[in-house]
Amino acid sequence: MGAIQVLRMIRLRKIMTGSNKRLKTRDIQRIAKKYKYEEPLTYDMREEIELHLKEAAAAYDAFRPKAHKSRVSYLYKIAEELAGEDGKEISHHFKQLINRERIRSHYKHITSCKGRTRGGGVDSRDRRRTATTFREE
Repeated sequence: MGAIQVLRMIRLRKIMTGSNKRLKTRDIQRIAKKYKYEEPLTYDMREEIELHLKEAAAAYDAFRPKAHKSRVSYLYKIAEELAGEDGKEISHHFKQLINRERIRSHYKHITSCKGRTRGGGVDSRDRRRTATTFREE
């Protein structure tokens, strides 16, 4: 997904050549560093950017159905590490990690329903109101 974001920004920079609102190279470098994008950040032709963008989208579409399985295996590895540190069972830590993921998605659901942006937070009144709708889903 990061490659797609970076390539979209590169394409937009190429399209907006000559405009005052054109993206700066530093902005693209910052996003590339964030997503650990190792490919070149400059291209000569727009068609070349489109080709790389299609390749990145195809790779992402191939990974997307396997994302849940990859996430679960990642959480299981973390649970194994935690079990090695404190001696509790792996299943105990795995359940805790899954529960944290579920709670996080629950609060994201609440904030999106309320139309709040970053830093808006969720209070106890919101939790009680949306608890019934979340359980139905």
